[in-house]
Amino acid sequence: MYFRYGTMNSSKSMNLIASVHNYESKGDKVVVIKPSLDTRSANGFIESRVGTKTECIDISLKDSILTCVKTEMDKKGSISCVFVDECQFLTQEQAFELISIADTMRIPVIAYGLRTDFRGILFVASNVLLSHADKIEEIKTVCHVKGCKRKAMYNQRVVNGKPVFKGDSILVGDTISNTNIRYEPKCRFHFMADMIDSQKGGNN
Repeated sequence: MYFRYGTMNSSKSMNLIASVHNYESKGDKVVVIKPSLDTRSANGFIESRVGTKTECIDISLKDSILTCVKTEMDKKGSISCVFVDECQFLTQEQAFELISIADTMRIPVIAYGLRTDFRGILFVASNVLLSHADKIEEIKTVCHVKGCKRKAMYNQRVVNGKPVFKGDSILVGDTISNTNIRYEPKCRFHFMADMIDSQKGGNN
C-alpha cells in the first residue's frame, strides 16, 4: 500500500498517468479509480494539467472499491496494480478497503492525493492512509508566493481573491487564477501569516 501525497499543482495526476502507462506498456492489467467528487476531469478519465489523460472508473461515496476491483478481476483476469487518484475524497471505509485489497488480494495499491484540506486539517481518508500505508511518499512542489522557494505544504483556498479558513472541507476547485474559488499551494510561513491576518480581521 503506497500513499503518494502532495499539494495541488505538484503533478500527482501526471505521475499517476505515467505510472499507469509504464504498467500497461509491459502488458500488465491495472485498475484505475477516481472519486466521482472530482469533477475537474471528464467522467471516466483522469486528466493532468499538461493535457495527458488515462481512462478510469468513477467511484461514488456509496460504492465499494473492493467489489469494483473484484469485478475488474473477473473481466481482466489478474490485476497487477490498483491506482487511485484524488484519494482524499474517499470515505474512511473506502480507504480501509484499499488496505484490504493490498493485504488480502495481494495487489499493490498506489493512491495519490492531498494530505490536508484548506485549513491544514487531515482529510479522513488521508489520515487512514498515513496511518496504515506501507510506504508514504511526498510529491514536492514550491510555494506559489512570488520569490518564495520554500516547500509547499498547504492548499490555501482563495475566494474572490481573499484567503479563507472556514467552510466545507471539500469544495472542488483548481489553481487557475481567473476563477472565483481557487487554491494556492503555500509554504507554512505564508499559510500561517495569512491565517493570522484572517484571525485579526475577524471575517473568516
